[in-house]
Amino acid sequence: MTSLGRIIRGSGGLLTSQSDWGAISPEYSLPKSPDGIGPFKSRVRQLRLIFDNRRNLYYYNVDWPKRSPLLIATLDTFDSGDHLEVRRIVSDFVGANTPSDHRIYFAVANEEKRSHNEVEEMLETNGDRYELVKPTPRSRHWFSMLLPCSRREANRRILVASTARSGIADYLLRTYFSAWYMESVVPFIVAKRDPTNWGNQLVNLTGPKNQAILHRDVIKESYCIMTTLWDHGIILVSDKVAQPELIERVRRIAAEHTLELSVKGAETTGGLTHEIQRHEPP
Repeated sequence: MTSLGRIIRGSGGLLTSQSDWGAISPEYSLPKSPDGIGPFKSRVRQLRLIFDNRRNLYYYNVDWPKRSPLLIATLDTFDSGDHLEVRRIVSDFVGANTPSDHRIYFAVANEEKRSHNEVEEMLETNGDRYELVKPTPRSRHWFSMLLPCSRREANRRILVASTARSGIADYLLRTYFSAWYMESVVPFIVAKRDPTNWGNQLVNLTGPKNQAILHRDVIKESYCIMTTLWDHGIILVSDKVAQPELIERVRRIAAEHTLELSVKGAETTGGLTHEIQRHEPP
C-alpha cells in the first residue's frame, strides 16, 4: 500500500501510516463539479439551504449506512456572490456550527511557495498542532509527470492542523483566497476530541475526487464535517445536528447579511418530501 504523503515539517503524529483512505467501491459515482467559478461575480442576493439524502456529493462520497439517519445539507450561494461576501457567509456558517467547547480540524492545499508560512506561524504561536504534507503523486509514470497538472501537483503542499481558535475559518479563507474560492475543497471537522485518523481523513478530502470519501468513523466521532464548495457555498454532514436547529442557524446568518433564505428539502416521511417554509429577512 502506498502512503498518503511525506511529512515536511510540523508537530508530528497527525497522520498515520494507513493508506486505505479513499478506497471507493465500484457502485459509487461522483457528479461533475459545478462550472462558472471565478472571483468576479455580482453580489449575493439570496441563500438556499438544501437538504439531500444522497451519499455521493460534489467532491466526495459518504460512507454511511443507507438506512441510518444522516443530515447532509448544502448552503448554496447561487454562484452569485463576490468572494468577500461568500467568505463571510461561509465563515459564519462554520462558526455557527462549532460549539464553544469543540476544536476545528482542517486542511488546506496550495501550490504556491511559502503559501502556508503565515498560518504556520499563527499555529506555532498558539501552540496548536500541525503538519505540512507533500502528497504522494497519483502516478509515477514518466509520461504523466510531463503533464502540466502533474507538475502543479508536484508543488502541492497540504497544511493539516487542529485549533480551538475562534474565527479560524474566516482567517483561513482570507489567507488562502485562491485555494478555497477557485481551486480546491477546504474541509473542516468539528469535534470535542480527536477523531480517529483525522489527519488522514482531511488529506483524503483534499485529494482527487474519484478517491475522496468521508468515512463513517469520523462522522460518528465528530459533531459535524463541513467542506467548502468553491464560490457555491458549503456542505455540512452530521449525525448529530438536527434539521430544525440548522435551519435556525442559517436563518440568523441570512438575517445578519440581509438576504432572503429558501429552504428545500429533505424531511422524508413515508416516501414523501416536504417543502420547508420560506424565510424572509426582517
